Amino acid sequence: MAESSPVGIETGEVVAAGVCWRPHGRREPTLRELTLTLRPGERVLLAGASGSGKSTLLRLLAGLADESLGELTGELRLPGDGRPGRAGLLLQDPTHAVVAEHAGRDVAFGPENRRADRPEIADRTRRALTAVGFPYPAARRSTDLSGGELQRLALAGALALDPELLLLDEPTAMLDPDGARTLRDAVIGAVADRPVTVVVVDHRPGDWLDFCDRMLVLGPDGRLIADGPARAVLAEQRDELLAAGVWVPGEPPPEPVRIDWSRPLAGPSTDSVRGGMGLRRREVDLGRAAVDSAAEGSATARDAEAVLRVRGLGLGTPGAATRPLVTGLDLDLRPGDLVAVSGRSGSGKSTLLRALAGLQPADAGELAVLREGTELPLDRLARRSRELARVVAWQPQHAEQQLTRRTVEAEVLATSEAVYADDPERLAAARRRAEALLVALGLDRLRGADSYQLSGGEERRVALAAAVAHGPVVVLLDEPTVGQDRQTWAAVAGVIDALRSDGTAVVVATHDRELADRAGRRLELDGPAATAAEWPDYTIAPVVEPGDPPAARCNTVALLIIALGAAIGSFFVADWRVGLLTLALSLLLAPLAVRGVRATLARLVPVTLAAITVGWSALAFSDRGFLAPDAWPVAAAEVTRIACLVIPGVLLIPSLPPSRLGDALAQRCRLPHRPVVAAAAGLLRLQQLLEVWRTMADVRRIRGLDPGRSPAGRVRQAAGLTFALLVYALRSAQQSALSMDARGFAGARRRTFALPSPWRAVDWLAVAVAALLTVVPLLLSRILS
Repeated sequence: MAESSPVGIETGEVVAAGVCWRPHGRREPTLRELTLTLRPGERVLLAGASGSGKSTLLRLLAGLADESLGELTGELRLPGDGRPGRAGLLLQDPTHAVVAEHAGRDVAFGPENRRADRPEIADRTRRALTAVGFPYPAARRSTDLSGGELQRLALAGALALDPELLLLDEPTAMLDPDGARTLRDAVIGAVADRPVTVVVVDHRPGDWLDFCDRMLVLGPDGRLIADGPARAVLAEQRDELLAAGVWVPGEPPPEPVRIDWSRPLAGPSTDSVRGGMGLRRREVDLGRAAVDSAAEGSATARDAEAVLRVRGLGLGTPGAATRPLVTGLDLDLRPGDLVAVSGRSGSGKSTLLRALAGLQPADAGELAVLREGTELPLDRLARRSRELARVVAWQPQHAEQQLTRRTVEAEVLATSEAVYADDPERLAAARRRAEALLVALGLDRLRGADSYQLSGGEERRVALAAAVAHGPVVVLLDEPTVGQDRQTWAAVAGVIDALRSDGTAVVVATHDRELADRAGRRLELDGPAATAAEWPDYTIAPVVEPGDPPAARCNTVALLIIALGAAIGSFFVADWRVGLLTLALSLLLAPLAVRGVRATLARLVPVTLAAITVGWSALAFSDRGFLAPDAWPVAAAEVTRIACLVIPGVLLIPSLPPSRLGDALAQRCRLPHRPVVAAAAGLLRLQQLLEVWRTMADVRRIRGLDPGRSPAGRVRQAAGLTFALLVYALRSAQQSALSMDARGFAGARRRTFALPSPWRAVDWLAVAVAALLTVVPLLLSRILS
């Protein structure tokens, strides 16, 4: 396990001697016999093939070696006491790093754990958000951020720690070129003239050469195969690095893998050396040459009838304060087209792909599918899952949300088996395509592996294979090459070429320059411009959301007291008349707590069903008999009692944001800080699971796996979605715990808070309402009795 040492304490060095890490359940270690020393102030570039253990090494350096997840052997000495929080760690997937509803509070999480005072927390947060060029104010909701914007926010959270060791895992993978440049400048500026050790993982090391003076390269088996001055390593070990999948600066992109799935595979894939570059390339059943992607598309593609037509498309940002993302877009997609959608982070690329997939209604315009001379509106086609799957395929940005089956092979075949269940010939052809995809994408050795135990790059390639194996007409790919080395990039590019040569129209949302250069057309999105009033205020302050009810102004402890008062009062409901009058009082006060009528009614549905169920049970088990006249008042009393017990709390839920609730419980109620803050982060994650559920349901609909109106099918789908969501929630919780610990939460027994939790006059009014809900049922019971 990680240990501190006198050497580490005095010099700030990181020393690893013979370090191995083997995850539980795997026979082979992820890292093998790793020996190195990192000196204070070194700028280190860490490269290697996908799956070589780079992310694992960063977690070990951050002091996050969790013995419940694997076995660490060898000697690892970290600076100081080796506790998490001394290093700033930017995780590969920033989605799981969010711990607060708003950007400012999220960045402040680390300084709070360091017990900084409020002025210092505010100053660190402001400096960190400024450094990364965060384009929104501190009050921006974290759930409204794109993947690239979340990456900036996560880096700001790491910089706010003022760490001794800064560890960055693919920090620019989700960013546009300008955003990536801003982020690199932020890193360079944050550590300038300071003895901060920086380790950067990036598949494209050329962007960091002016900053990093040392380069480490991990081989495919997790061994250190290169260590030295960065430029010298790239020059002297060029061929070895190319063979390991490293993007060596100055080298052209690799030739895409050639795939022909029109006939069965002749045999296993072969490795070859291409053009003396030392690049190992997989060639799968060499048949037809790939299309010439440098051209505007083939003549056939240019002259063919469009398969998807877009006219006057308008899309906006979600939420009440919507702003336009796409306006007046006209687009014709023809067989063999490759359209690259680019633009800065948050410009609407993912939103556009969802609209083209029929998963998001347009604010304006029309989308239609053209088949055999007929035009069918896309929104009508989207109602029929299997018909939609035959036409459109979609790979979402977060590949783990696309998984629907337990094994890789079953995942890749799921759509084919659903849409071609009654067509053996097409199903056989889809199986041949799936086999070719597994081999080309380097997944053949994983065909029996658990889909939920893959690395990020492997998940993305499985999601690609699963989306296209059945042969759709239009394929929509959201950042398909993120996190891929040269070899796996060549495989992904080869799949896209094979789709085009097969007559499929492909649209990719990407920041990948090499992939975008292969497109016949480019679509540049500008996205919403920041308004003068919005740009940007980094002050941490209580946030008033548009449409917040008056109850949201109260301290959350006061709102909990209201719910408690209603619960106590419900025990005095002995008569249905008392319950009905008390419930009328709650409903009379409801406008003070209701944010939206539809959302409130949706939350009341399960409460109503539960109350009716209790009343039905009271009737069914009554000694007087189901039809006895005096049994019904008893059942009605039970129904109204449950309603009085639960409804006030349900109405107050929108006014209990997790961060404010945690602040109040810790500062007002003096509860232990760690469990309170962990619970608040968990509540935030729980709120986000609804959006994940919707995405998973969309994935099943577009892959032909939606059961339609079949009751039995709906039950099976609900069970499958519940299991997938549970797996996602567990993995997300694990990643969130790592992120929180990396920002010092593991050692924060007591902490400070960026905002106070004041008690005002309105809170005493809330206490009076709680007393009213407690006393009224008691008084009514005595009067009516």
